[in-house]
Amino acid sequence: MLSMLAIALSFHMHHQRHRVVTSAHQLKLSIAEIPWRDVEDWELIDAMPDFTVGEGLMTATFWTALASSNAMLCQRSASDCALRAAELAEENATVSFGPEPKVLESWTKLQDGRITGRIDKRTVWLTVEQEGRLASDPRAGPGFIQCLGGRVYELGEPTAEMAAKLLSVPAKDDRMSSELERWGILKGVVRRLRLSPQAERS
Repeated sequence: MLSMLAIALSFHMHHQRHRVVTSAHQLKLSIAEIPWRDVEDWELIDAMPDFTVGEGLMTATFWTALASSNAMLCQRSASDCALRAAELAEENATVSFGPEPKVLESWTKLQDGRITGRIDKRTVWLTVEQEGRLASDPRAGPGFIQCLGGRVYELGEPTAEMAAKLLSVPAKDDRMSSELERWGILKGVVRRLRLSPQAERS
């Protein structure tokens, strides 16, 4: 009797979880199908420069960060925002954006200045030209790098040793001040980085 009750309870809980997952999936689909409002279009166009780095074919846009940090666009997915930007670009050729950059995981800095880590489960060694951080990024240290040639990579989780080094720099230390200036906490990303023309606006 108890075993039958346990089976029935397990089936009920599984069914309820399935209903919750299905409902969330349906809600996501229904939001994606809702036509974009003018106010959302304006917000998207206005926000893109603060999340866009690089030039020409190497331009990259941090769509996930843009969508998740914007109160007006947070109901839209990163892919929804990217697709809408492409549609708007057909009407306004001055809109600058790019694909989401690949994420460099388990990264650390080498003594020669290069950064090594893993991209798509493969170890890479990158020669860095610039480092930067989005204004919405609360982490200590850089949030992305731009390599020689212009390609942009998002910095994911560093190694434990690198994370300890980043956290060991005192917040009021002069070294930290200069690093923050270099990494960028001014409007979007630091101006000295090679950004899209829209990111240079005042």
